[in-house]
Amino acid sequence: MSEEFTKITIDELIGPPIDISKLDVSSKSALSKAAFDLYRETAMVAVLASHLYESYQPERSALPRDQAIGIGLIVRISKFMSSVLALLCDKEREHGEVIMSLNRCIIESAINLKFFCEEALELDFEEFVKSSLKPEKEAYDSIQKNISKRGSTLPIEKRMLNSINLTFRTSGIKEVSELTSIPKRKNYKDILTIMGMESFYPFFQGIPSHAIHGTWVDLILHHLEKTDDGFRPKPEPTVTDARLLCPINLIILTAIQSYIKKYFIHDSEVFVALVDRISGLLELNNKVDTAHEESISNK
Repeated sequence: MSEEFTKITIDELIGPPIDISKLDVSSKSALSKAAFDLYRETAMVAVLASHLYESYQPERSALPRDQAIGIGLIVRISKFMSSVLALLCDKEREHGEVIMSLNRCIIESAINLKFFCEEALELDFEEFVKSSLKPEKEAYDSIQKNISKRGSTLPIEKRMLNSINLTFRTSGIKEVSELTSIPKRKNYKDILTIMGMESFYPFFQGIPSHAIHGTWVDLILHHLEKTDDGFRPKPEPTVTDARLLCPINLIILTAIQSYIKKYFIHDSEVFVALVDRISGLLELNNKVDTAHEESISNK
């Protein structure tokens, strides 16, 4: 581990813990500000976690595939969180509906990260990689079929085939014939069940998916307004509050905690400091989330 990477470094990178000891729980704006600060700190934890291996083992320039999947998921989470933060900083209008869609993507990546760090077998890593290549294989076959019928290759087809073949090679596929039979990955409900979280399925998958697919429920909740004789458009955006931030933080932080515990030295000063910091951040998120739920319940 790099000697320069210490508990002090963690505090310098993430900043001091958010202080909510004087939080006015009766103030909606104060709760929203606290939720924003906690979300921003969680995003910083994600960025730090994605580069942690460079400080523990600075001589390593590359990671094995299985750990790379974990880091890739954390990087994806941090990028989506950065977009949420940018939307939250917009002074002109709210973006609640868009944040809901981004949250759904973040939740799935966090659940996948937790699964790969706690329960996954080697077969699960293989299925994750190969099952994701199905659209590329179908596109490859379609392009080859069109080329065969035409007797020539279009420039766009050449470019697309080069891109698809690069994806195959990067995924460890040397020959397209290796994808003749593509495995089907465990579905989301099965993954949650394996982790003993099956009761969370409607909350982590079903309900958040409305925002992704634009279902009828999404329309009537956010984009339409009921009238006496029908509906009318609802252009006003949904206001963002702690409900769209704190619960997401909790999922992300527990997943990152699992990643750190799987891949790093458990008795090191930095490990203890970082795990303690995440535990403290989880506690703060729970307090703000509970306070916000109580405030809206009272109303």
